[in-house]
Amino acid sequence: MQTNIVDSSKPLTWKRSIILSCLVLVASTAFGLWKPIWVAPPRFYDTMLMYLALIWMWMPVLVVCALRRPVGGWLLPLFGTIGIVLVSLLISFLIFTSFIPTLRPFFVLPLDAPCSSSIVAPNWVQYTCVATGVTGEFVGPAYRYTLTLEGLPNFPLVRLTGHTVTMVTLQ
Repeated sequence: MQTNIVDSSKPLTWKRSIILSCLVLVASTAFGLWKPIWVAPPRFYDTMLMYLALIWMWMPVLVVCALRRPVGGWLLPLFGTIGIVLVSLLISFLIFTSFIPTLRPFFVLPLDAPCSSSIVAPNWVQYTCVATGVTGEFVGPAYRYTLTLEGLPNFPLVRLTGHTVTMVTLQ
């Protein structure tokens, strides 16, 4: 006896398409916040692009659903898509302005922050990136920002294990 996972007797509707797209948006955002991963140094600034791709992953899902020609009126897809776009823009804005704590270190380190790597266990590497700077434009307290990332050697993704900010005196 053959079991069909997808019930083809029920036609795809716009309501189901919008709900599926919303679920993809919620799942990808929750994954990014629950288990933050970073691109390994020296390319860790690609991390933002990776998170933005996760946030906007609902769009290809909605396009595939639209290509299957769902049934229903045009109001729900219009307002549903506008709502999803607004939520995605809001989440993207929060990522870019660093209101999300797991991505906050991302905006403090300069692009050329020196990173050192050390083997902390067999098949496990730790990256330590340190940056110093002044918080004000010309004057103000200085800071030292230390970012610690760990992962497999030569693997493009690592996880954030710690970040600290300490104030230092200018000399």
